[in-house]
Amino acid sequence: MRKSPCVISLLLICASVGAQQLHVEGSVQSHKPSIQSLGRGLVLVVTTDSIEVQLAPYQPAGSNLAQCVTPPFHGPNAIYLDAWLFDPQRNDAEAAHRREFSFTTNAADDKRACDELEVVLYEPPVKVNGVSTIGTPGYKEPALGHGVLTLSNIRFSRPVSAQDSEIISFNFSAEITLPPLGKMKRK
Repeated sequence: MRKSPCVISLLLICASVGAQQLHVEGSVQSHKPSIQSLGRGLVLVVTTDSIEVQLAPYQPAGSNLAQCVTPPFHGPNAIYLDAWLFDPQRNDAEAAHRREFSFTTNAADDKRACDELEVVLYEPPVKVNGVSTIGTPGYKEPALGHGVLTLSNIRFSRPVSAQDSEIISFNFSAEITLPPLGKMKRK
């Protein structure tokens, strides 16, 4: 039995509005970031210091859409790549090679998420109907993208256990999931 072109088109449209999975690979050297297009007006920027998702086109001091939605918000965060995290003397050094992060997909959602993070971290709980609420009552988290970046072949400026060691290069592969189009708002 042959499917009509309308049924096939409808299947393709339905598949395209779902979450989008991407695989990217690259290498990074000091002062030479890897910039990978994720589509939908987003770029993945990986440097020897950080993992960023920005609105295209890339800007060296651009807003990192992962910063306000990737925990933990105090202490070492997966989007920052500090050499000491990879010290083999640390029990979790091997786990540091796998970096999980989330990101907003547009400037308006990023601003709302960053404003909400400020409230959660620095404002006292609000009582609503006698119940204490941390954060803004009724706040709804925007649709988020997610990523897992795995680092390999990491090279350091000095032995990684040295206080002033820096990452000078590495290779990476990343699995990125963009939220369904219907959940994303346009810029």
